[in-house]
Amino acid sequence: MALGGGVTGDITGFAAATYLRGIDFVQVPTTLLSQVDSSIGGKTGVDFMESKNILGSFHQPKLVYINVNTLKTLPEREFVSGMGEVIKHGIIRDCGFFDFLKDNSDKVKELDPDILIKMAKRNCGIKAEVVECDEKENGLRAILNFGHTIGHAAESALGFKMTHGECVGLGMVAASYIALKRNMIDESTLEEIVNVLLEYGFAVKTALPSADTIYSFMQKDKKKSEGKLKFVLPVRIGDVMQTRDVTKEEIYSAISYISE
Repeated sequence: MALGGGVTGDITGFAAATYLRGIDFVQVPTTLLSQVDSSIGGKTGVDFMESKNILGSFHQPKLVYINVNTLKTLPEREFVSGMGEVIKHGIIRDCGFFDFLKDNSDKVKELDPDILIKMAKRNCGIKAEVVECDEKENGLRAILNFGHTIGHAAESALGFKMTHGECVGLGMVAASYIALKRNMIDESTLEEIVNVLLEYGFAVKTALPSADTIYSFMQKDKKKSEGKLKFVLPVRIGDVMQTRDVTKEEIYSAISYISE
């Protein structure tokens, strides 16, 4: 039984997946990030050689039990971190859920239990829908990586001094900026994404290592295919597309956009 945050769940799930070639386990996530993301979908993993979750397996829990009252024990920064994945799910799959997050930001931040339950239920439903279609990430599930290609690299390059959710927030802004420059979205869509992140306490620009350093970490991305990085770019709120043709110049430009 994994009682704790995402690291606890990942380590427990990875151990359960490998012991006796797989034993049952239960997720009892107590942080927002683990409740809305890492406990759902069966991905388990551990960091190794400065890379995120580079050792891991797919191993579904028998049960995920979420009690939103545990969120009252969280430091504010950890709550903000979890909201990164929540906002991501709205952007990639459900504009109505994105609007719900915009319209109920005050109640979410006040930890209103009824709103948190509604948020957790729809959020987990979005991820479950995607995972059920593509458990092993051969196609659709990759949209869950929106914001992660640059975000994970920034997280590693910073020596994990920023939280996962904070880096995913930066990565979503960077990916949306690439989409803007490709005329896939307009300025108002980028502003809408940025404003929701700001509303929930995210930094949308920060002091980052050099673009060269971040790009070098991106080359370790386990989701590379045929030597090419996969990007998820927004088409509109609630819809995204996958591509492997983002250029180094576009990546450097996006890193500059989120750098102070």
